[in-house]
Amino acid sequence: MDKLLIHSTTEHMLADQLQSPSHAVLLVGPIGSGKTTLARSLSMQLLGLADLANYPYYLELVSTDTRVGIDDIRSIRGFMKRTTTGSRAIRRVCLIDSVDDMTSEAANALLKMLEEPAEDTVFVLTAATQAKVPQTILSRVQQVSIHSVGEDMAVRHLKDKYAEADI
Repeated sequence: MDKLLIHSTTEHMLADQLQSPSHAVLLVGPIGSGKTTLARSLSMQLLGLADLANYPYYLELVSTDTRVGIDDIRSIRGFMKRTTTGSRAIRRVCLIDSVDDMTSEAANALLKMLEEPAEDTVFVLTAATQAKVPQTILSRVQQVSIHSVGEDMAVRHLKDKYAEADI
């Protein structure tokens, strides 16, 4: 995550999550805030990986044209039944994007999984607004707010990474 430009408050909350992972974390921030990118980065760090592409115990549901529906959530069940290997405490991550825009049936199915989490699994969820996430789900996740960075911080970040002429 050190390559990402993250507000210090958000960074501290994510560091706490990495230090002592809960079974489910919800990243909340406006559209375009980078929460899905941050969710992927968090997933990589939780799993101790540099790349998620071929890891068999990582599942990502990212909504593009349609809402996350009951069939999407049901597909997670098979993923959850797989026996994981390895010695890390966290060996499986399921990233679900836009839980604030899922059907009520999907939300109820997700709730059942969050109520009985697998010991080696973390759910990483994202939402543009907390108000649209069912309270029953909110009560079972650790929430991390994605705070926007100020212009000064963004300029400093760019100057640290690039030559002045390239900015």
